[in-house]
Amino acid sequence: DSVGRVSVTEGEIVLDTSAPSKPAIDAVVDNQGSIVNNDLPSGTPTDDTTPTIKGLGQTPGDVVNVYDNGTPIGSTTVNPDGSWEFTPSTPLTPNSTHPITVTVTDPTGNESLPSDVFDLVIDTTAPSSPALLIPETAETSTSPSDKGCINATELQDGIQTSITPPADAKPGDVVTVTLSPLDGSGSPLDAV
Repeated sequence: DSVGRVSVTEGEIVLDTSAPSKPAIDAVVDNQGSIVNNDLPSGTPTDDTTPTIKGLGQTPGDVVNVYDNGTPIGSTTVNPDGSWEFTPSTPLTPNSTHPITVTVTDPTGNESLPSDVFDLVIDTTAPSSPALLIPETAETSTSPSDKGCINATELQDGIQTSITPPADAKPGDVVTVTLSPLDGSGSPLDAV
């Protein structure tokens, strides 16, 4: 003060320089499109541009930071049970691979090491149509009403078909064959 007295305050200062443990991405959930609520393995294609990214085992109140190829795309707070989840508010770029990582920041600002990379492959482009060949319909008749028809003789040994996948088909793509219309008795056609 003005007469030179000095006050002394005693106390403890606690320094927290310990970063949270390295987090993990425990699940990525596809929740839109043709595959719904499916936990995706890293590198598996999805048509969901806003999948939910989840994790467990963190300290309640810490902040989970989510990165796409090192660029921050958002954050979320760890729940009281140690779980967290994040769904991007902006759709991720379709038809590309997104290397997703997360870090955890505690209330004093210490940030963990990044998680292992989860390769999120977003594929929203359907493959081209396959080529279907039915030799019995390749008639040489000059009558327009006969072309594309299968006569009784051709039907005796069944109808042979050949399906060629398109050039952009990938292993695991499913080819669906639909037989229509119903046969002459109103029953569905059989396929083997």
